Amino acid sequence: MSRNATNACRDAGVPSGMSAKQEAYAKSLRQQIMITVKQEHAWEKEEFYNLLDEWGFGSSLRKLSIQQLQTVLGIVKGEYIPDSCNELQRQLDKYSIGFLDAQGRYAWHLMKVIGWDWFRVQKYMGKKYHTLHWNALEEEEKRGMIAMLKYYLKKEDVATENTETTEKRVEK
Repeated sequence: MSRNATNACRDAGVPSGMSAKQEAYAKSLRQQIMITVKQEHAWEKEEFYNLLDEWGFGSSLRKLSIQQLQTVLGIVKGEYIPDSCNELQRQLDKYSIGFLDAQGRYAWHLMKVIGWDWFRVQKYMGKKYHTLHWNALEEEEKRGMIAMLKYYLKKEDVATENTETTEKRVEK
C-alpha cells in the first residue's frame, strides 16, 4: 500500500493492511460477537472483555484480525473451542453438568421431566439471577430455581390430567 493510500485508510478509520471491504467484514463480526454476548450469555461488556483477555485475545475487539474475530465468534456461540483456548476449556469443564451438587442434579431431573433443555434453563438463570451455571447460584437462588421447575412440572401435570379427563369423556 502506498503512503498516500495508508494515510487515506487511516483517515477513513480503516486500519492499515486491511481494505475497506475487510474492515466492513471485521465490523460485522464485532457486532455479531457483541450481540451474541448480550443475548445468549447476558454478559456485561466489562465481563466479556475480561474473559477475552483471559482467553489470550487482549482486551479490544478492534485490534483483532478477521481470523481472530471469527475464532472469538465461534467461542461465544459455543460452536468450538480452539486448541489455543485450553484454559477456557478447563474453566468450562469446571461448570459442566458432571459437577452439579445434589440440588443441581435434582433440578436437572426436573428440567428433563418438563421438557426443557439446558439452554432454556441457562437463559432463565441469566435473566433472573445474572449467572449461567448452577454452581454460581447462591443457596436461596437454587431453591428458587427448583421451586420454579416444580411449578412448571405441576402445571404440566394439571394439563395432562385435563387432557386425560377430556379423552375419557370422549370415549364414553
